[in-house]
Amino acid sequence: MRRLILALVLLLIALPAWAVPAFDAASNPTPSFDWTIGAASVTWAHTVTGTNPVICVGSMGQTVTSVTYNTVNLSKQWEIDVNGAGLWNSFWCLLNPATGAHNVVITYSVSGGYSLGAVSYSATGSLGTPATAGPTTSQFPSVVVTSATGQLVIDGMTTDCTGCNAAAADGGQTIRNQVHDGVTGRDVNISEKAGAASVTMGWTLTSSFPWGTGGVALIPPASGAVRHRAIQTQ
Repeated sequence: MRRLILALVLLLIALPAWAVPAFDAASNPTPSFDWTIGAASVTWAHTVTGTNPVICVGSMGQTVTSVTYNTVNLSKQWEIDVNGAGLWNSFWCLLNPATGAHNVVITYSVSGGYSLGAVSYSATGSLGTPATAGPTTSQFPSVVVTSATGQLVIDGMTTDCTGCNAAAADGGQTIRNQVHDGVTGRDVNISEKAGAASVTMGWTLTSSFPWGTGGVALIPPASGAVRHRAIQTQ
């Protein structure tokens, strides 16, 4: 007499890992900075491609009241008063934005000068916990971000360094959007670095100036899962 035994076996089969978040595109308004006339709202086009995208916008200027992409609100990651007098490093992101070319619209609390840049990445399922440093005054802005292997860390560093040269990123960082006003030195600097347990995002300025910086990890949608399979044995 044959005995049929039906067993449910849990097989720990790793699903194909998602790719590490990858740079997609950078954009800036025209002009990318304006500290002469300024504006209360600035609009420009940005094209997003790829799967599981994210778009982030960095601003140096007045207090930001909202940022939208294709009319959808971005979420504020941090805001730092860089010089203690109302010049803010403001950084905003949106997961799963619409792909294609759409407008970024940033609105300030009052009309004033600005420096602006946007970046987008693919293969991003979520964001880590943002880390910030500053405001303070020194030659070497840096922030330490908690992340992990397989993730990607991006930062947004702004300065108020009249007459300074463009900031230089530390080794291992790739600059993806840098807006430098050689007169006011009120810059936006966005870079990336491979994820690890602890990632330091650093820059070097011409000399000691006021700065504020922040960073956040881009996390892939998934890294693996448990698959269940039914096996019939006799």
